[in-house]
Amino acid sequence: MEKVYPVLRFEVSRFVALAKMLRDRGRWLRHLPVTLRDQVRSTYGDPRAIPAGEWGRYFTLADCADMPREQIINLADRACEHRFDLLGSGWVRVAYGMTARGVEGFQYVGRGSDQTAINRANHAESGRIRALIDPAYSPIDWQIDFKSGWRWSERTPFTAIRFGAVPGADVKVPWELARMQHLPMLAQATTLIHDPRYAREFRNQVLDFMAANPPRFGVNWASPMDVAIRVAGWLVAYDLFREGGTTFDADFERELRRSVYLHGAHLRANLERQRGWRGNHYLSDLAGLLFVAAYLSNTTETEAWYSFARAELLSEAALQFNPDGSSREGSTAYHRLAAEIVFYATLLMIRRGDRAIPAEHYERLQGMAAFSEAITQPDGHFPQIGDNDNGRFLKLHATFRLGEDGDWREDHLDQRYLVGLIRGVTSPPSPLSVKEPHPPTPSPQTAKGSKTGAPPPNREGKSNTIHIIADAQNADLRDRLQRFDFPDFGLYIFRSPHVYLAIRCGAIGQNGRGGHAHNDQLSFTLWLDGHGLPTDPGTYLYTPLPALRDRYRSARVHNGPRPALPDREPGRLDLGMFRLGDNAHAECLTLTPNLFCGRHFGYGFAVYRTVTIGEYAVWIEDSADVDGIAWLPPQRVPIASGYGIVSEGN
Repeated sequence: MEKVYPVLRFEVSRFVALAKMLRDRGRWLRHLPVTLRDQVRSTYGDPRAIPAGEWGRYFTLADCADMPREQIINLADRACEHRFDLLGSGWVRVAYGMTARGVEGFQYVGRGSDQTAINRANHAESGRIRALIDPAYSPIDWQIDFKSGWRWSERTPFTAIRFGAVPGADVKVPWELARMQHLPMLAQATTLIHDPRYAREFRNQVLDFMAANPPRFGVNWASPMDVAIRVAGWLVAYDLFREGGTTFDADFERELRRSVYLHGAHLRANLERQRGWRGNHYLSDLAGLLFVAAYLSNTTETEAWYSFARAELLSEAALQFNPDGSSREGSTAYHRLAAEIVFYATLLMIRRGDRAIPAEHYERLQGMAAFSEAITQPDGHFPQIGDNDNGRFLKLHATFRLGEDGDWREDHLDQRYLVGLIRGVTSPPSPLSVKEPHPPTPSPQTAKGSKTGAPPPNREGKSNTIHIIADAQNADLRDRLQRFDFPDFGLYIFRSPHVYLAIRCGAIGQNGRGGHAHNDQLSFTLWLDGHGLPTDPGTYLYTPLPALRDRYRSARVHNGPRPALPDREPGRLDLGMFRLGDNAHAECLTLTPNLFCGRHFGYGFAVYRTVTIGEYAVWIEDSADVDGIAWLPPQRVPIASGYGIVSEGN
């Protein structure tokens, strides 16, 4: 059987690649009539065909974070200079003809273009829009991965955009830039110093994007999710400018209205509603469509969009969140993203006068907030369980801190704002309390007479290793110890004034697909008296470097129990970059107020981890159902504190 396994593994990989190719070609064929039409007819449409009327007004400056005045102005000035720090790029000025720093040794040069490189059918309309931009404005290159230098063509139909085959090139970089989540900061700066240049910059950047990205062409129409996030951000930033007293010229108003409508039409025609599992992409699509329909004047079409998006979003919130309040993505970072989408969509419904939102929906939001609050570490960050791509829906609350170089860096692991936002629109929450196991299961008894509290007895005749992590301050770790169980997600939290312990054990998310899960079963995150010990290494990158993607989601770099079987992973990594095999079938066996015991079968036999919080120490015992097993420590990799952001050490 062992001789057959590598061949079977290879054949499955080929099957996955073939299925993906057929899916992509099927998508291309489905869109072929529209693609052919778009080659001969402008995709901008006629602005006179978009109904005029009053815009909706739903957001105010009170919805933004209360940041220091100097910080807001500094960050707004950088946006005006077209300097962005996204996905680990560092602060970079993005322009045509720029030279990128490169990614892991991959650097692409000589792939420049200019802002007039538009397909023939859209060339005239693109030029007319560009003529509305202030002459002194320097255009942004919206198609470039400004980390590696690779550039996609603005002439390519969105259905023909390909990515993941060029080493080091990351499609997420132009997508992240084109979300334009810096625009609300410009509105905030306008109200602080009443400088009209921020409103002019907002106007120019939006027109620049319209001119350089004709609808359905180029990389920035390839991901409906990013289309949704962009248009929602435009509308909210526009709201904030108007609240501060800014008015815009009729030409810009006309172009904005048309482009918002085209974003909505694109979303309605390209919803990412997958069979079997629907995740944050579909949720984003619905929220974006909801925003478009709510802000545009009422027509039969926009009312149909709104009704559809509202009903689907309420349904998806129930589908995509577990009964324990966690997201079914299997990732703490994606929980934040999905919860943020649902929150802002709900807030929009409320402010539009919706009085028919079910009580269960509010209860579900409360569960999302409770999960976020319970998992928050002593440093205010959430533990990185599974993938983290820094994703946000509306970046009205962002935390910036001074980095080691003395410059501003965004903190991508702080989600405390979300708890307050959710609880501000729903009924007051019940206090968090210890959750008892249901039903209680027999557990090894903690030995008495030891200051640390001895570990559970050895599994007789089996391989054992014991780690003792002592508290240097000799504080009773069990004092006011609470436990929070999230069995649907597979995460168990113990916390007291002196200890924080998070243990991963359970489902891999996405109905078993595990697209954003890692091989981290029975791994832990531990803090003692405010000092963090072993930590999850994060994610680093997705498609630019598949080998690094696999390394960061492998068991080798996590601190779960790992037998000395270097060629084995508890979940298969060869099923694609966004698929994880669930060979582990991890399960929690025992829970007491100060003890956890779990197991998984990912190595072909059962491995166990028991964690006991004693009076002055934390005991961790690993064992297996086979004899003679040696255990391997986790490999050191640079820790990723966000997507593309690494620092040495582990």
